[in-house]
Amino acid sequence: MRIEPACLNLKRDNAMFIRTVLFSLLAAILLSATEAYGFGAEGHSIVAEIAQRRLTPQAAAMVSRLLGPGTSLASVASWADDTRSERKETSNWHFVDIPLGETTYVESRDCKSTANGDCVVKRVSSLQSQLRCAASDEARREALLFAVHLVGDIHQPLHTVGGYRGGNEFMLRGAIRGQTCRGDCQLPPDTNLHALWDVVLIERTTWSWGAYVERLEASLLRHQSLHERVEPDSALNWALQSHGVARLVWNDRLIPADCTIDERYYAATLPLLDQQLALGGMRLAALLNSAYASDECGPAARASTSAEVPPAVTARATIAGDQEAVATAALAYLLQRAPQVRNPAIVLDIDDTAIHPVDPASAGTAPWSADRKMRAVAPVLAFYNAARQKGVSIFFVAARPEAQRAATVKQLSDAGYRDWAGLVLRPNELATASPSTFKAPERARLALEGYTVIANIGNEPGDLSGGYAERSFLLPSRSSTAP
Repeated sequence: MRIEPACLNLKRDNAMFIRTVLFSLLAAILLSATEAYGFGAEGHSIVAEIAQRRLTPQAAAMVSRLLGPGTSLASVASWADDTRSERKETSNWHFVDIPLGETTYVESRDCKSTANGDCVVKRVSSLQSQLRCAASDEARREALLFAVHLVGDIHQPLHTVGGYRGGNEFMLRGAIRGQTCRGDCQLPPDTNLHALWDVVLIERTTWSWGAYVERLEASLLRHQSLHERVEPDSALNWALQSHGVARLVWNDRLIPADCTIDERYYAATLPLLDQQLALGGMRLAALLNSAYASDECGPAARASTSAEVPPAVTARATIAGDQEAVATAALAYLLQRAPQVRNPAIVLDIDDTAIHPVDPASAGTAPWSADRKMRAVAPVLAFYNAARQKGVSIFFVAARPEAQRAATVKQLSDAGYRDWAGLVLRPNELATASPSTFKAPERARLALEGYTVIANIGNEPGDLSGGYAERSFLLPSRSSTAP
C-alpha cells in the first residue's frame, strides 16, 4: 500500500496530548508495572499453551526435564523478550525484514548479519537441531526458551515486514469495541499497526490470554485439521506465509488515508489473527514433537500436526479407491458443516486433484500444454457438483503459472467443471516458491472477504499447509510426493 504521510505524522500530533496526560499515565504504569512489562505477552502465551496441549508424551517429558516439573511453556513464552536488552546479539532474531511490496525472501536484503543478530528465519531453522543436539542441558533449555518465543514471532504478520520498522512507525487512530470494550473504545494514544497486532486486537477480544485459548479450542481448533510437518525449510515457508498475511492486513482497502480504523478492521482481520495464533501453537508443537521424538542426536524425526498420510501407492485401482474414500470423507464433512457457517467455500488444487492426464505416459509434458488432454478426477468432480448444489462457493488455487490461465480454464471446462467462484494461479514472481507460500495467503484472503473455507483438497502437502481451511484432505495420486 502507499504509506500515507498522515499515518507517520500522527505520532507527532499525539505528542501534545500525551504530555497532558503523562502524570496520570505514569501513576497508572506504576500501579500496573507487571502488565506494562509484559507487552505482547498475551499472544506468546496463547501460542505456547496451544502447543503444550499437543505435545507427545516424549516431548512433554523433555520439556519438564529442561524447564522443571510443573513449569508451563506459557510461563516462559516471553523470556526471549525479557533477555533482549541484556543480549543485544539476539535483538534481530525476532523478525525478518522482507519489504511489504515484495513476495520473496532475499537473505542478503532481509536477514543481514549484524551486531544485533540476523533474523527469525535463520534462528528458527537453527533451533530445529539445537533443541535436541545442543551440547548441554543448559544449551538445550535455552534453545527451548527461544523456540517457544520465536515461533510465535514468525506467525505475527508484522514481524515479517521490514518497512517502517514492521509497522511500529505506522500510527493509527480510531475506536475498536471488539468483544471486551464497554466504555471509551478509542485506541490507546500512540497506537501503531505493530502494537495493534501485538496486543490491542487480542485485548479487545478476550479479557485474558487463557480465555483466548479456550475460545480457539471451542471454535477454530475444534473444527480444523491442520496438515503441518516440520521440514528443513519450514521457517522460511512460515515467514513467507505470514508476510502474505501482512500484505492482506496492511493496505489501502482496510486502512484509509487518514489512518483511522474502526470495527470494520477488527471484524475483517479477527479470523486472520485467530488463525495465525492457532498456526503458531500447532507448529510449535510439531517442532518440539519432532525434536524430542528421539534421544539420539541426528536429523529430527518428521512430525505432523495431523495424522500421518498413508504411504503413496502406485496401483491404478488402489489410487482410484483411495481417491473415492477421500472424496467421500470430504463430502460427508461438507454436508454436515456447510449449513452451519456463513459463506461456506471449498478450495481445490488442479493438477492430479481436479484433473489429470488422459494419457499417464505424457506426465513429462507441462500439464497446461495446449496439446495435453486432461480429464476429471471422477470422485473430485462428483464432490464439486455436490458442493455446487449446496450453494458452496468453489475456488481453484493452483501452482500453474498465471500466464497459462486461458489453457487452464479450457481444460477445467472440458473436464466438466462449471461455475467456479474463483481461479487463482501462481503469480509469475513466485515461480520458484513453495506452493504453500502463496496458497495459504490466498485462503487467508478468502477469510478476509468473509468466506469460511470448510474444505481444502490437494495431492501434495504444500497444497494443504498454512491453515485457513477447517479440514484438509490429501488426495492420493501418482505424482504425489507425500510419504
